[in-house]
Amino acid sequence: MREYNQYKRLKQLSVSLLAVLLLLLLAVPARAAEGRTDTAPSGTPLSSLAAVIDTYVAGRKQTTAAVSVAIVNDGRTVFNQAYGFADIEHETAADTDTVFEWGSCSKLLVWTSVMQLVEQGKLDLQQDIREYLPEGFFKKLKVDKPITLLNLMHHNAGWQDRITDLFYFAEEDVPELGEALRIYEPRQVYEPGKVVAYSNYGAALAAYLVELQSGQPFYTYVNEHIFDVLGMEHTAIHPAQRDNAAVDAARNKIQGYTTKLKRIKNRGYIGIYPAGSATGTAGDAAKFLAALMPAAGNYTPLFQSNTVLKEMLSTSLNYDGTDIPRIAHGFFEVNHTVPALEHGGEYPWLFQQIYDRSGFRVRNGRYDQPVQ
Repeated sequence: MREYNQYKRLKQLSVSLLAVLLLLLLAVPARAAEGRTDTAPSGTPLSSLAAVIDTYVAGRKQTTAAVSVAIVNDGRTVFNQAYGFADIEHETAADTDTVFEWGSCSKLLVWTSVMQLVEQGKLDLQQDIREYLPEGFFKKLKVDKPITLLNLMHHNAGWQDRITDLFYFAEEDVPELGEALRIYEPRQVYEPGKVVAYSNYGAALAAYLVELQSGQPFYTYVNEHIFDVLGMEHTAIHPAQRDNAAVDAARNKIQGYTTKLKRIKNRGYIGIYPAGSATGTAGDAAKFLAALMPAAGNYTPLFQSNTVLKEMLSTSLNYDGTDIPRIAHGFFEVNHTVPALEHGGEYPWLFQQIYDRSGFRVRNGRYDQPVQ
């Protein structure tokens, strides 16, 4: 069940496993704007956004198969446009119904789900997560100290992330989430809370806690408590899109390409799927964004109270020894023109380079540990 089909198939993943070339960036202001505004934070008038984006995309046609751009302002979508070809060979133009893989932006669905259960008193951000897990769940812990949900949100539980056993090429090989986490468990190399090291495992583990505490498979939980609530009818999170037949069909109509517009023939399935398997339209992603930053005076439909939304989007970790914000409960804090919260998403575009340069060998059709 853990075995990849063929080494040569993975070699073809030279740039990206995204359906089309896209770095999906979900970002929300760190502080709510005062009143309604007719300009973007950059100062660009909203009425000029279309022309600005058209020009930007036009200058990148040689390296971009397709891209979809959606912009939310004051709780509503003010721009939603697709460019390029979802399938170059068949000249299938991308449009607003084209689906894209969110990659690691899927983690924002995990953190939102966690905070929903925190609001209900079913999860505690400060509790040792082993209190929620089956006894003996971990096999590779190095430090006998509590690991909390905040550690998972801060990517500082101490795990060494890896790529082996992350992807499967056959849907029937993908295990249930709990089993996938056992298979994928990385080594713990740092004391919890000491080192921030991006962790797909930690995010998927948080989703598993949601699964255990809600009594629902994580993909079912997200569909019921996020997608259905927001009317996101064109998004799925099951690793093979089995939670939405329309998204599955749409996903099968698109192709992936390198930055040289060479077609990527493979499709991968993520065992620890909550860390990166959401797939949907940019318009649906905009609905999620709008719910994270409702218009002044409105309430988010994601929580019973805007207080929990405010807590989720508030700083929970600063850079060591400073008062500079770093992470807000899983959302990364940055400064562009204004302070903002964001998360990028992509599949490992360095697959070929990583495996070629690290000395990984193949055993029984799957990647094994580096040759020493």
